[in-house]
Amino acid sequence: MNCPPLLDGVVFLCYTTCMTNQTMTKLTWQQFTEDSVKSGRRGVYCLNSEVLDSINENKVGFYIYTDETNYKKNKYKCGQSIRGLYRLGEQAQQSEKLMVVDWVPSEEANISSRDQQIHEELHDEGKSQWLYRLDKESSPGKEWSVFPDNNPGELWWDKLSGKQTRVDLGLTHWQIKSLEKIVTSLSEGKKLIMAELAARFGKTTTYLALLDIVQTKVMVIGSYVLTVSSSFKKECRRFKQFDNMEFLEMNSPTFAEDFANLLNTDKQIVVFASLCGSSIVEKNTEILSNFDDKLVVIDEADYGAHTEQKAPLVREITGDSPLILTTGTNSERARGEHDVDDMFRVTYFDMLMMRDR
Repeated sequence: MNCPPLLDGVVFLCYTTCMTNQTMTKLTWQQFTEDSVKSGRRGVYCLNSEVLDSINENKVGFYIYTDETNYKKNKYKCGQSIRGLYRLGEQAQQSEKLMVVDWVPSEEANISSRDQQIHEELHDEGKSQWLYRLDKESSPGKEWSVFPDNNPGELWWDKLSGKQTRVDLGLTHWQIKSLEKIVTSLSEGKKLIMAELAARFGKTTTYLALLDIVQTKVMVIGSYVLTVSSSFKKECRRFKQFDNMEFLEMNSPTFAEDFANLLNTDKQIVVFASLCGSSIVEKNTEILSNFDDKLVVIDEADYGAHTEQKAPLVREITGDSPLILTTGTNSERARGEHDVDDMFRVTYFDMLMMRDR
């Protein structure tokens, strides 16, 4: 089995941790681009290997790119291509390197001016500011928009949901071994498992693959880190193996109705529960607490979920179902107020030892 490069799911446009004031912290350009790779086109880079691989697998799709100057202003160029990054090489400036931050493979890119339609829709919905619409004379082109929440990738994936080209998922050796460990623990009746998984492990796809394996109706993902939601939502839409999964936000005003409707289908449901604190989340907690056919995963469990204040919420959401606490480091802190039945750890060195097998 040929293992892909060491990845940690998807690097998103901003990493956010929910603090007491629930502010969002934007990465510096250096932090944001630390895993960037050359695209093969002069002056053009991809945010990480995963973005580059996605482009190479499907040349027809929608690109999102920026540079350091525009990143600081939350400006991104979003367009369509039927030849991958061919056009971007022509657009690259010598002064600043272009950074392709996301790629949505989709046959919709064959439709003339589909990208402009999406820019206009997002502008009308108040989710972005289409510069061409605001001022045609001063706009740098028809494909540039300002995204106040710095989330162009998530918004464009939302717009193209159901029309994206899915790809096959390839699991690494360390992911497969970890899945075997978790499934064995669950079969032995273990109810609370601690998994300390190093950076670039690929936690998101691992846990979605676990849902596909154990075939519970629901998987609840709880976290203080807000972009965990975006990560799981995107991966649900990206891979063929997950095409039977639907993603819901527990803080959605229509969650109860949407959840009830999906229970009447053959779809598996992935629910994100923000642990930041929300009256809507608290209201919907009882729905999940009383639903037994589920598996609960607390991601970045050393952030907040371990505290005396939030551990009861985690237990209430979980009910009598299995719970997995997962973190990249500091598993002792993540354990917190929780009584762990089983634990395993995969270090970066472990991954290096297994990558060539």
